[in-house]
Amino acid sequence: MFSYHRVDIGPRNVDIPVADILGKSEGKTLLVTAGMDGDEYASIEAAYRLADEFAARSFRGRLIIVPIVNVMGFWNECSANPIDGLFPKMRLIGKKNGSSTELLMHWLSQTFAVGADCWYDAHGGAITERVNPLLWTWRHKRTSGFVDALRNASIAEMFVDDTAGFGSGAAVLAKAGCAYVVGESGERGRREDVDIARHVDWMHGVMHALGMLDEAPTPVDQQAYRRVSFVMAPCEGIWRPSLVTSMHVQKGDVIGECFALNGELLKIVHAPTPGVRMWWKDTMALRKGDVVCAVAS
Repeated sequence: MFSYHRVDIGPRNVDIPVADILGKSEGKTLLVTAGMDGDEYASIEAAYRLADEFAARSFRGRLIIVPIVNVMGFWNECSANPIDGLFPKMRLIGKKNGSSTELLMHWLSQTFAVGADCWYDAHGGAITERVNPLLWTWRHKRTSGFVDALRNASIAEMFVDDTAGFGSGAAVLAKAGCAYVVGESGERGRREDVDIARHVDWMHGVMHALGMLDEAPTPVDQQAYRRVSFVMAPCEGIWRPSLVTSMHVQKGDVIGECFALNGELLKIVHAPTPGVRMWWKDTMALRKGDVVCAVAS
């Protein structure tokens, strides 16, 4: 089912598994990726499970599945590409003559994403992160119809209907006719079946919104959000997240505290806006500029 694509990522070549499955009749093309962060295992398992299912199941169109994009990160059990320290998800389109990660993403975007109707990028909490499961879309005039269909399907309790900013990777993809969707399910690098199954259900919902499947997903009570705020670490040291367990935060709520290694309190970090936590850092080691929390409002 899977064939290897040998990809030049600068200092070495890597073999990346790809399943390219054709349906019984013509239809839309869906690209599904996982393992952009090499230590997000629920998403990787979900991609393999989807490939097993649709290798034997009827559908319309074309389904392309890349279960481990960041192979070097996977082998090193880390989110970033260890060759250059960059995160593939932050270099969505890549560059033909760029760094290792940019070469990888240029191959992926130009080979599969440009020409697809939708790209479902499966993510979850890395080993350091907790996650509130969510679907995240980026609205653009070329893809707003699909975003509306997916939002109206109500397949995720938390739906972020963001805007594709000018020049962003999501906007570049949208101009080529490809809607970009991120699914976040799973946390702390674990492979819980409920998180894997949630990804697969969302993938089914995306396929239905594209007209690739007839079966409509079971709707859930959905809350939609339009804006995402990132809370960044102001310094390096020890991170102690707030013990408050509510997903909802108010502006000024304490997100956590930063300490020096000698125990000195350096900074108390507050929520910049009211909203709902999307994901948050749950481990101790803190580097300046780390995202310690993302809030949807």
